[in-house]
Amino acid sequence: ISLSAPARDVKHLWSLLRPRIERVNMGFGIERIAMRATRIARLRHEQSSRWTQEDRAGRGEVDRAFGELVDTLVNRLGPQRTLLIESVDSHAPERVFALRSAAGGATSLGSKGAAEVEGEYGDRPFVLFERPEPVAVIALTPDGPALSLRWRERERRIVSSIGPERIGVEWWRTRRHSAEAARDYFKVQDEDGRWLWLFRALDCSAWFVHGVWA
Repeated sequence: ISLSAPARDVKHLWSLLRPRIERVNMGFGIERIAMRATRIARLRHEQSSRWTQEDRAGRGEVDRAFGELVDTLVNRLGPQRTLLIESVDSHAPERVFALRSAAGGATSLGSKGAAEVEGEYGDRPFVLFERPEPVAVIALTPDGPALSLRWRERERRIVSSIGPERIGVEWWRTRRHSAEAARDYFKVQDEDGRWLWLFRALDCSAWFVHGVWA
């Protein structure tokens, strides 16, 4: 078995070992099972309780419970199927996060994660498309907000629009991203009440839908 962080809780270790043991045909005569740790690390001493009765479950206990959940998922589903999201310092919405295996190291709910992106980058949709989808847009002026759009073979009238929010080019990146252009993003609502994240590429004035609020 593998752990995302050092642990000594007997109940947690047994919950990971028991499913493995139940699948082994041991035959007869087994009296004891020994567990050996191939990798060890020092556990830092921490206070597990406070003087007051308020909030008796400290931060360390919350992180420990989260680590135990990750361990259970990794050992049942595998390290390549259990992923964590980390925020990345980037202008481009499709690059503000990265996925890594949950078995890659200690995990903590207190670490900087994708849930904090809204506070740093503004309002972002719940669903971000892997590739922005091109749309046909009718706007009052070439650089103004959209009045209507045709997306996924359907005409949609825009009833509300917020923006634009300009996202510039990351000039310090490699040549692989040198062809990218700045974008003007709009949060628009269609006649069905659905909010879309729409942007216009400034180099060619083409419009795309990049995400939706579910």
